[in-house]
Amino acid sequence: MSKRQPGPGRAGQKEVEDQTAGVLPGTDAPAPAPADAGGDANPCNTASHSYGGENGKGEEGEREEQIPDRPKILRVGMDSLYLSFQGEILPAVEQELGEKKHLAQSRRKEDQALAQYPVKGHLFEVRPGRERLFPYVLEDGAYRISLASGESRRLPFAYVKVSSDLLAHKGAEVALNELTPILDELAGQYELFPTISRIDLFADFQTTVDLGKLEREAWVTRAEGVDSYSRNSRFSGWVIGAGGQISARLYDKTLEIIQKKHKPYLFDLWARAGMNPELPVWRLEFQLRREVLDQLGIRSFSSLLQNQGGIWGYATQNWLRLAETQKGDSNRGRWPTHPLWAELSEIRWRLDDVPLERKYSPARPPSEERLLRLFMAALTSFMAIHGLTNYEAGLKAFLGRCTVFHEARCEQKLNTTLEEWVELEARSKGRRFNSLRNVPDPEEEIKISDEADVNAIDYSKASRGE
Repeated sequence: MSKRQPGPGRAGQKEVEDQTAGVLPGTDAPAPAPADAGGDANPCNTASHSYGGENGKGEEGEREEQIPDRPKILRVGMDSLYLSFQGEILPAVEQELGEKKHLAQSRRKEDQALAQYPVKGHLFEVRPGRERLFPYVLEDGAYRISLASGESRRLPFAYVKVSSDLLAHKGAEVALNELTPILDELAGQYELFPTISRIDLFADFQTTVDLGKLEREAWVTRAEGVDSYSRNSRFSGWVIGAGGQISARLYDKTLEIIQKKHKPYLFDLWARAGMNPELPVWRLEFQLRREVLDQLGIRSFSSLLQNQGGIWGYATQNWLRLAETQKGDSNRGRWPTHPLWAELSEIRWRLDDVPLERKYSPARPPSEERLLRLFMAALTSFMAIHGLTNYEAGLKAFLGRCTVFHEARCEQKLNTTLEEWVELEARSKGRRFNSLRNVPDPEEEIKISDEADVNAIDYSKASRGE
């Protein structure tokens, strides 16, 4: 078991660090102390704003004056979290991962299927990383863990991306607690307190404002790029400051889910907060990297959890603002703030909601519904080609033809049997989906070894008449 150690100079660290006011590159505005911006309680990753009026700004139970075009805030939270851990990988672990990496790079699928690393209930796919930085990558539906070689002394031993799905289901604090025992198995020693390398904060909302008709000049910011996008002639969103230390996206989240066919659970979360099914859901999202977080005084995980509201306030009030254009005034700094932005910038982050569910599988399988739909589409197309309309007759003919075709293909082109090919394909996909174990479980091997030792001791005692 690895030893976790606090980072240098962090002994006795306060639960919330003192905040320092910095200046963001590219703006004259001082960064507000995150702890003071908004004065909010600890935020939850899936905080709902169905409390205290339409936008959740008043005290619970108060009735607020209805404002035209007021956005309905459905959900706020953390969509991405990147953590860096100083330490050193265990030599035995690095040796094993080197072997797994070699298997992953093989052209043989039977070798690739063995590129797995089971640890603490996770069946990680082992993938090649960037040789000079993090040569080993472990990935499943919960974490992507990039590991540095033990020969490296300048890089963090682990650079971890926590998946947005895990954050949505369990929240950042639980995600870190479940990551710790995994790192215990990988490192000899490492710092207990991670460095926050990047976070993405978001707010999902609905509005009757036509966001596609906003003028580019209405975005008041010193970011170099302000770009709008569309898909199939439908406006999809804005991107401000792409590639910078801080950037923002305002986009049609409903459209993204429909087109990419992922994260359907978001509809459950939105429905919980009173989603209007007739309107699209928009997401305002800010990405902040380490340099900006340092300037805002966010240097610990506990500080991040306490001050998400303050970070949001800085991003929406100091770095970026949506204004109402004034044609007769060339000084955009004097333009009044758009009412929609005024509402979004004053969102409060609270613990009024709980994550979607506590049970979360780190496997990454495709949608079973989609697979079943694809199968039925193939079956009915086959039946139409061959003039069949009876389901049982069509299914029998389809499966029979499928078997004959693939048996011939396996024999003539792949030099294997159908049964062997199907097993190999299933194991190969099981590795990618983190759903099928192709390698022994080291924890199970330890258990078996311990039981064998106990049996040997019992036998030795019995042979001596004890």
